[in-house]
Amino acid sequence: MPTVTVDQEYLFAQLGQRYSTESFRELCFEFGIELEEDTSELAMAIDMIGEAAARAQGLSDKPLYKIDIPANRYDLLSPEGIAQALRVFLGLAKPPTYTVVGQPKFRIAIKKERSKSARTLYKHIAKYLPIIEHSPVYPVVLDANRTVCSLPPVINGDHSKITLNTRNVLIECTATDLTKAKIVLNTIVATYSQYCAKPFTVEPVKVIYPDGASHVYPMWRLLTPQQVVGHLERMGLPAKLVNNNKAVDVAVPITRSDILHACDIMEDVAIAYGFNKIPKTLPAVNTVGKPLPINKLSDLIRRELALSGFTEVLPLTLCSTDENYAYLRRPNPGNEAVVLANPKTIEYQVVRTTLIPGMLKTLRENKSRPLPLQVFEVSDVVLCDEREERRARNERRVAVAYANKNSGFEVVHGVLGRIFKMLNVPSGEWAIKQSEHATYFPGRQADVVYKGQVIGQFGILHPEVVEKFEVLLPVTMLEFNLEPFL
Repeated sequence: MPTVTVDQEYLFAQLGQRYSTESFRELCFEFGIELEEDTSELAMAIDMIGEAAARAQGLSDKPLYKIDIPANRYDLLSPEGIAQALRVFLGLAKPPTYTVVGQPKFRIAIKKERSKSARTLYKHIAKYLPIIEHSPVYPVVLDANRTVCSLPPVINGDHSKITLNTRNVLIECTATDLTKAKIVLNTIVATYSQYCAKPFTVEPVKVIYPDGASHVYPMWRLLTPQQVVGHLERMGLPAKLVNNNKAVDVAVPITRSDILHACDIMEDVAIAYGFNKIPKTLPAVNTVGKPLPINKLSDLIRRELALSGFTEVLPLTLCSTDENYAYLRRPNPGNEAVVLANPKTIEYQVVRTTLIPGMLKTLRENKSRPLPLQVFEVSDVVLCDEREERRARNERRVAVAYANKNSGFEVVHGVLGRIFKMLNVPSGEWAIKQSEHATYFPGRQADVVYKGQVIGQFGILHPEVVEKFEVLLPVTMLEFNLEPFL
């Protein structure tokens, strides 16, 4: 969990009373956070490096609280956020109503332009550069007069720095993930809105994207579960009774990005009421869960393959770049695999784009077992996809491997036919046709075609492929995409 350092005097002033360490620890426990330590920066440094050296660093000798915050409560990652939440929890204040005032007076236009090389400019600034150093272009924030305001995420400009005389503040957030950017923006805007001339009001900003699309930030959302208004307000969730007091409208603040469903509202009600006060009872009715269609289909495939005599394996989803490409005699297109920025070992460089490496490594580690080796996996690969918000997508695939002294091509071919029969696919909707993939042996391979589209391949693996993975047995492999059958 993240730890936030809070000035003790500031917190006591906001709460209107002083607390002993134990009483404040108890308050934190009741609210769902944890007081880790009651100390000061200076005292900690004195213990570590001595008094003279500590005082030379100019550290604060104010009493400080170190508070552990749940990882999903971004709104509590600042002293202001903690103080505001505890004031509402203790009944000292009503939950703030965050308001967007008026129409956008300002706009930010995102344009695809950059005529200068930034590598020379950034070469002496290394702390945050790894976030963007592999990007073909670097971001820069300019005002209407094209004066540089900042070069995110590396450095801000002198032109846009905040001073004691600053009265109007533009809060902008740049990130490599749009969802996280929205969360950070909403949290910061809400936290600092309490310092506005009219507290908890903010002005919107219109953002225009390169494709012409535009959005106004910050954004809002509304949830309407049924529960007690008083408990919701203790947890900082404004609520009111509607429909003749039979239902409750809950306005979820922009700081509570952890609330996604009605069950999240119910969790806050339980915290405010007290978990220990809730009696233990059995549900009045039986409840039945429903799997996602892709998971239900995957389980059916697993059962069929197990009944056919194959053993399921669960290899790691990370592998080396060579295992994913060079060992399989495949070229690396450079925009297919999700690459880890700081891999701990050479074995975990990319997220796999095929199930074959994991299957072959499993066969390698089980060479001493009786032949034939018959294994399968029904799991996901990850592919880069710029159309997705996170620029990557999962794809559920099925893989079957047969290793023996002979190839077993007909065995895997039979398994494929059995799978299509189990899926009730008419014979006219699927077929196999000759293919030429470098991973497989020439003339002993085929594409799997479903409704006119190639969804996979099977065949005898090329001798160089099995040699790279130290299997040293003929291996026939089948791999296809399961998602077209949904």
